[in-house]
Amino acid sequence: MGGGAPVLLSAEEATLPPNQMISFPRSDGDPTRSKFPANTTEIVSAGCVDYYREVSPLEKSHVEWRKKIGTYLATQVDNRDPKLTYMLDAFPEHYVFMDHNKGPVDKVRHDLYLFGSQTVQKFRSPQEFIPHARFLYQTNTNDPCLCKYCSKNKSQQQISMQFGISSHRPPGGTPRGGTTVRRIAHAAKPASPPKQLFSKERNADLRTKRPIRVGELVWAALDLPIRGPHPDEVISFWPAIVMDLPRVKAYVSPHQPGELYDVRQELAYKLRLLGIMHVHVLPDYRILPYHAYILPMSFLQRLGTIPPPKDLAADLERLGDFHPFPTADDKEPDLHNPSFAEAAIPYALAIQIGDEVRAFWSPTDPWEFKTEDSAAPPERRFQGLWWGCERIWAGELVRLRQDRAGLADLIHNPLVKAPSSPAAAGRSLFLCINNIFADPPDEARPDHDVCRISGMLYELADPDWVEPPDDPTMPGLTLHARSHSSQSASTSASPSIVRTAHPTPSSSQASASASVNEGLSTPAGALSPSDPFAPFALPAPPRGLQWRALLPAGHEIVLPISLMAGRYYPGILENPLLQWDETSAAYNHSLAGLAPGEATAMACRKFRPTRGAQVQLSDEWARKSLVEHFQEQLKNQT
Repeated sequence: MGGGAPVLLSAEEATLPPNQMISFPRSDGDPTRSKFPANTTEIVSAGCVDYYREVSPLEKSHVEWRKKIGTYLATQVDNRDPKLTYMLDAFPEHYVFMDHNKGPVDKVRHDLYLFGSQTVQKFRSPQEFIPHARFLYQTNTNDPCLCKYCSKNKSQQQISMQFGISSHRPPGGTPRGGTTVRRIAHAAKPASPPKQLFSKERNADLRTKRPIRVGELVWAALDLPIRGPHPDEVISFWPAIVMDLPRVKAYVSPHQPGELYDVRQELAYKLRLLGIMHVHVLPDYRILPYHAYILPMSFLQRLGTIPPPKDLAADLERLGDFHPFPTADDKEPDLHNPSFAEAAIPYALAIQIGDEVRAFWSPTDPWEFKTEDSAAPPERRFQGLWWGCERIWAGELVRLRQDRAGLADLIHNPLVKAPSSPAAAGRSLFLCINNIFADPPDEARPDHDVCRISGMLYELADPDWVEPPDDPTMPGLTLHARSHSSQSASTSASPSIVRTAHPTPSSSQASASASVNEGLSTPAGALSPSDPFAPFALPAPPRGLQWRALLPAGHEIVLPISLMAGRYYPGILENPLLQWDETSAAYNHSLAGLAPGEATAMACRKFRPTRGAQVQLSDEWARKSLVEHFQEQLKNQT
């Protein structure tokens, strides 16, 4: 977890009242410090440093970690008052919180780690340590520790979901300005029509309402599940990256000359299967959004205990040859369905790559917005985002992380309408993105974009809700379009949004998607010099509910991008591939907007400007992590 330069607090700022302090009754700390880093002295070599510094309990980062962990233990384990903040009085005995200083002396990178456990090398974030802290804090149980390291589970996402741990981390730093409601700015009218380049991919995605987009991380349903001897050893889906726009494939039923026959058409996508060197084509009905399938915890625990290969380097090199789909060739014409033993290591790598990809984000397709105020500086805006697993576009409806109660700033804002019902207050909030824009440059991190999003705020209202007649609505917006049982995921529904602002990108700032996506996307072309974000119909609401705008006409809400959970998937609950155990049901309802988006929110914390770089680095880091995991296993065996 990244940190900044040390910030010292006063003794009063670094503590809480005694009834809000939490203590550990036991520790697994190692008094010999055998797993601590050796480089603890600052040495400048070639203008760079690489050393670990012990963080003082009065430093802000030390306090923030102890507050996050203490608040979780107090509210989730002890069931104390959730309105209060709690804090650890100290980390467990023999634990030390350290700041890794690395890089050029004039631009040192700070990464925070917690060392001290006898069984774990280090914890990289409060979210990683919380399950281990819970294990140390609870003395009335014999249950083993279920942190990602002790349980050998490579997926922090699964653990966070199981323990109800929030992974809220603002990408690229903390956006300045917070949550505000403002009037929509009007664009300056150019003297002559500008030459504009807009993303054709964006236009196609929003107009066709395809649930699957190029470059997204998805699950590919296997032809046959790969089963092992244990009941928990079942692989039904493989992580993949969507490589290209769908192609229409036609299938003709068997028939004799002169007989009637059926022709079936389907959309098929080319997928690059993660962890291996294979591309596979699947129809859209056999592909799931990445957050729509949850690997069982019991499966992940078994996967974490698979033995290392005999020849580590050679066997890892051969991973690319594995294919999870039944194959045949001239030498072996019969289909060969792979075994679980063959699949286990490639699958562990593929899952780890997926976890790395979902942590990346970047804004794409920048352009320059100029308002009618000639004295105001231009604002840097973007047409889209890579947001973890997903491709997000300006002009579409997205889910927010929290419900109404979770966004306290909105409750007290007089411009935000009250919930239409208690049930509506507990569902997800939605934002129809009008703008994606960058905050003013941060002098401390000039190479880092810090983004915010703005647009109309929506809730899902009950079907019988009628807006009071004296309540203003958006011009041209019908608020009460119902969802009907005949609507499918691809059905468009009113209302549509008519904006009062008409942005005008300058030709010097517009960019083609091809330069951003490195071959994963369709290049943009020159479009007419009209409003680049022409109105698109809102997608169909969940069955039996209706969209309700929560702001008066001509206004938009501005939110930190970290409050966005991800895409909204209309019709997702009708997908026959969905699982319906307790954990999966919570994810499914979140994707459908019937529950807050926190369960399926992206944990974006890493920045790379292109999707190609994100996927490549994820592959490299995942392979390194897998090697370290096996090396640790071999070390423990000796």
